[in-house]
Amino acid sequence: MGIATLSCARGLLGLPGAAISTIAFVLLTTGLAEADQIDRPKFRTGLWRFERTVEYVRRPPNVNLVLVKSDTTRCVDPNVAMTGIFASPSVGNCRSEKPQLFGNQYIFSNRCDFMGPVSTVITAESDVAYTEVNVLPVDPLPKRDMVIAHRVGDCGTSDSRVFAEGSSANIRKNR
Repeated sequence: MGIATLSCARGLLGLPGAAISTIAFVLLTTGLAEADQIDRPKFRTGLWRFERTVEYVRRPPNVNLVLVKSDTTRCVDPNVAMTGIFASPSVGNCRSEKPQLFGNQYIFSNRCDFMGPVSTVITAESDVAYTEVNVLPVDPLPKRDMVIAHRVGDCGTSDSRVFAEGSSANIRKNR
């Protein structure tokens, strides 16, 4: 539809429709290439603490309603989770958008997640800390899932075996 609209502008630009279509294609694919070139953040493997809060987002003056609040420490490689987030495929009618990078924030305007279509912001504070906020904007009960993650140390020798096998070891979980 956009290319057809551009080709109708021939009288304004003095270019044939094919030239305008080619220019539009180059501009669109250049923008997509830039989005594909965004390097995802890299984090150090080790013992990480995850503080997770899931809440219903309510309109002011109402306060958001906390559904789940958890604190977990695990031996993990956060890069594995980031690979999944950045590779979010389209699911059914949900179409995932490529992320945009603004400073240290990776912003997905739409990403297909297990909760449904969400907007996601990942703020990479360093290679040992990040925050991930997923917002499911569906009414009547929009939800926000926020994870604050900090690396707290190296994995112990007993945890290294489990970690090496590709899973995470629950060290401590507080609710």
